[in-house]
Amino acid sequence: MKGETSAFNFGSNKWRYGFTASCLSVGTLILVAGFFYARRSVSRVLLLRGSQEVTFTTYYLFGFTSSFTVPLRHISCMSHRSEVAAIIPVKIKGRPFYYLLDKQGEITHTPLFDITVGAYREW
Repeated sequence: MKGETSAFNFGSNKWRYGFTASCLSVGTLILVAGFFYARRSVSRVLLLRGSQEVTFTTYYLFGFTSSFTVPLRHISCMSHRSEVAAIIPVKIKGRPFYYLLDKQGEITHTPLFDITVGAYREW
């Protein structure tokens, strides 16, 4: 078998640059997916005085957080917390995707959560 050459030359510039470009593309996709998943994950839900507004605190990358306040009438819980296994999806009117509440989190007053943030609303 001496003298046979491979049909592919993995040491050529074409293969090296292609492999580098594919690694950079996959790495960038993983970073973007991690960013969007972190932005959807809710760390804290706070019902403000008067029960008309709710403040959501979400994550950024590297442990930073961001907060925003929305009226309670713009929040719709897509399924009751007893119906889901691990994550409660919450839709906020005017926001492009669902926010995810971890069911393992602490809910201090469950009946209040169920009639405010945990309620299904049609728009």
